[in-house]
Amino acid sequence: MKRLAIIMFAVFLAVSATACGGSAEEAQDAPEYEIAMITESETVSIDDEGNTQRAWEGLRRYAEEHEKSFKYYEPEEDSDDGRLMQIDQAAEAGASVIVCCGDAFEKVIGAAQRQYESITFLYVDGKPVDDQGKTDIAENCVSITFDELQAGYMAGYSAVTEGYSELGFMAESNDSPMKRYGYGFLQGANQAASEKGWYVDISYKYFEKGERAADVQREAEAWYQDGTAIIFSCGDSIFDSVAVEADIARADVFVAGQVNNSTKNILATVVKEYGNGVYQQLEAFYEGELQKGKTVVFGIREKGISISMDKSRYEVFSQEDYQALCRQLSAKRVKLMKPADAKSVNRLIEKKNLHSIEVTVK
Repeated sequence: MKRLAIIMFAVFLAVSATACGGSAEEAQDAPEYEIAMITESETVSIDDEGNTQRAWEGLRRYAEEHEKSFKYYEPEEDSDDGRLMQIDQAAEAGASVIVCCGDAFEKVIGAAQRQYESITFLYVDGKPVDDQGKTDIAENCVSITFDELQAGYMAGYSAVTEGYSELGFMAESNDSPMKRYGYGFLQGANQAASEKGWYVDISYKYFEKGERAADVQREAEAWYQDGTAIIFSCGDSIFDSVAVEADIARADVFVAGQVNNSTKNILATVVKEYGNGVYQQLEAFYEGELQKGKTVVFGIREKGISISMDKSRYEVFSQEDYQALCRQLSAKRVKLMKPADAKSVNRLIEKKNLHSIEVTVK
């Protein structure tokens, strides 16, 4: 079978924005900025070629199309206090809706949503928490999340369809999103293997948060040497280590998460469409249809998950295969089991009767 490749989560169009906002928000006759975005820091900002940039692009696209004033705010320091100060500034400038994305905003929005009850907060790919760390979504906040189960399923299904039979799954932690990637990956790989009449071997591992890069690299090296053809690498913090070993072994990698890397061993890119999520929720806000106080999940049907087929290296998995897969997931003809229902990988295999894969949990 083929050596494998990376499905990398989210490489998107780069934006050459050098100042706060674009044309509309710089208008001299606009005393207020109606739509605001708070970036995580000066380095994780609207030109980071990552999640923040894609969210900003969705915001800017909506604002320019609907002639709304808009602006982004960068914290002077990378801290909760620094981010809260920028929310204060956005509020003073007349913001009706504030967009934020990234784990760094969990406590920030948890506090700000109570302080500014007249402002609507759109929190992308995260959920606000209270002082005890419990999820706390106020009535003026919407949590925009993405269907990692579907994303993982697409990665596993397309890899096996492409012709790979020795796979690996590595995640930077055992947090719920990482588990959803993994459980989806196993179910997608099993479905494609069943259709082909194959058996697929999969090594499976969650790392501890903050695991040393050298340890991740050593593990990836061992897997590739043992015959793993592709590793589905989930989480920015471990991608570089896996990619280095993929280059050395001349093997391939799938990637989940926002990464910017020059490795050529990328099979395709699975994207969380942050821009679409922000655009659609701004549209809902102005049309009075926003589900405030709720978590909104974006999947294939909502154009929240995609594979960048035009940038892929597939030779077998075709555009027609991709479209058929999207139709199945969108119509919910594929019933995926969640980590909360399966409890463990072994239980998932047993309850879903995943008889076409052999999984070794490391």
